Amino acid sequence: MGDPYSGGVSRTVNTGSNGLSRVHSGPSPTLPAGLSLPEAFHWLLEAGHKDLLGVSEQLLMVDREPAKVLALFGHRELWAWAHDQTQAVMGWQPLPFLDGRPVRLLWTQWTTLGAISGAIFALGAPDVEQATPAQEPAERPGDIFADVVPGTSPAATAIRGQLASWVGRCLCVRVTGPRGVGKDYVARALLSTQERLAPGRLMDPLVVDDPKLIIGEIWSTRVRDAIERGRPLFIRDLHSVPDRDVHVVFEWVTRAVASATPLVVSHAPWASDFSARRWEQVLPEQIRIPELVSRPEDLPELVRALGHATFGQRCDLKLTAGALRLLSGVRWVGNTAELEAVVIDARRRSGTDRLSENWIRLPSGATGGAGLADLERRAVQDALERTGGNRTAAAALLGISRSTLHRRLKAQGV
Repeated sequence: MGDPYSGGVSRTVNTGSNGLSRVHSGPSPTLPAGLSLPEAFHWLLEAGHKDLLGVSEQLLMVDREPAKVLALFGHRELWAWAHDQTQAVMGWQPLPFLDGRPVRLLWTQWTTLGAISGAIFALGAPDVEQATPAQEPAERPGDIFADVVPGTSPAATAIRGQLASWVGRCLCVRVTGPRGVGKDYVARALLSTQERLAPGRLMDPLVVDDPKLIIGEIWSTRVRDAIERGRPLFIRDLHSVPDRDVHVVFEWVTRAVASATPLVVSHAPWASDFSARRWEQVLPEQIRIPELVSRPEDLPELVRALGHATFGQRCDLKLTAGALRLLSGVRWVGNTAELEAVVIDARRRSGTDRLSENWIRLPSGATGGAGLADLERRAVQDALERTGGNRTAAAALLGISRSTLHRRLKAQGV
């Protein structure tokens, strides 16, 4: 095989007993199933892919530019990185290069037990922006979180201030709040911002969706490896750990804190005082996301942000006065998650970015102290005002028949 620096095909470093098998010749519309790592590597080369890095526990294959990786990282370190990356999403992930160049995950191989046994990546171009002398002014931390916690309420402003205070510091914080307030979204955004503002740390966080998994051998090994490598940790739903198992997870969290590993955990209110005391002891700092009903003034900005997240940046959702009054009177048991479902439904039914109360369908049991009758009365009054008292037009706006509107007006004493 040729020299990777002179445009040769590939270089193979075999650290185990597995040898190369047959090489596929001739391109194919899709990569065939059942290939070994060497076969898939050469198939991708012949299909036109360049700058490939193939790695398994026993084998390392590089082509051209990725051969320079060997001067910086050993086979064992690259395999550990590749194995972790394939536990995440297929797509562009950062390789631990000093210049932050990206790679793309092209192929994975799995054992019969469901474990990763090999992966092939394509190396991207270096981040030229880092080498450019003239750069745009850095984004202020407060601006970074404007879309993460939108709104003008004192609570939203305070949360953004707390998030900004962690920029440039080693993360070690709890994100708390009731169900549906967006704890995980805030936690992920905080970790992502740390990576963006601190380019020296290029590893993706290890996300533990169920902290009870840490009790088992597989996930405890992953957490230990992350702590040893300084890889950020995100542990979700810490409140779900039973009291009898708290000591096991507590030990790993304590190790992460002691080793200055970036750590963010999310949890709902504790089920027992025992758990609360233990976790607050090792993670005293917290960012609390309040219930949506306590900050109705954030609704316009929050609805706009939900529109951007669901329908793209070109979507600019706006609430009419009637829609804002209607949503402000809702108890929102499911908080932001429940509001998101209502907003998406209203946007799809209306077909426009201007959401009126006529397109809003509230979930069952979501009304607040005003009660459903009061909310219905407001909607009817708004429709009559907009149509100048024309009941036929008002009924059309409300999506009901004129006779139904007449019965409701009679019941309201109008």
